[in-house]
Amino acid sequence: SKIEKAEYSCPPWFPVGAKSLIQQILDPNPGTRIRIEEIRNDEWFSRGYVPVKLIEYEDVNLDDVNSFFDDPETGEERTEQLYKNEDMGPLSLNAFDMIILSEGLNLSALFDRRQDPVKKQTRFVSQKPAKVVLSSMEVVAQSMGFKTHIRNFKMRIEGLSANKTSHFSAMLEVFQVAPTFYI
Repeated sequence: SKIEKAEYSCPPWFPVGAKSLIQQILDPNPGTRIRIEEIRNDEWFSRGYVPVKLIEYEDVNLDDVNSFFDDPETGEERTEQLYKNEDMGPLSLNAFDMIILSEGLNLSALFDRRQDPVKKQTRFVSQKPAKVVLSSMEVVAQSMGFKTHIRNFKMRIEGLSANKTSHFSAMLEVFQVAPTFYI
């Protein structure tokens, strides 16, 4: 097949460096195929590339999370704006967004392996409208004793953890993939 033989073509406007790198990445022989470290060091690839800087012991500052929901001038929660943009609907996802959301297809992990050890993401799909999804999640969170704050199809949940010894916070966001398909 074409994949096994690495038969492909690049548009003529592709830079020579990009064509060379693609050829090395698609090499069907694992012994001669380019390695991640070599990709990072490739002249064409590294042009303008700035690696992510790791902050090892970053303190969680809830003021940063709160600033997303609070008025920058008064510091008070903007409850009157919670559904200001509700007529616009949730953000739409395109094919590239979907690729990035998929751990198996997200190529950024190949180049920057450092990931936040505390951050955990869970995704689910629904055919229910975004408002219904958020209100259902809000009811569940509040029944568990958490405070909820909703704005522009994003919900912040906060309160004490299950063992009541530490603070828990989570962010939920609803994206529209198709007219009746939400993540």
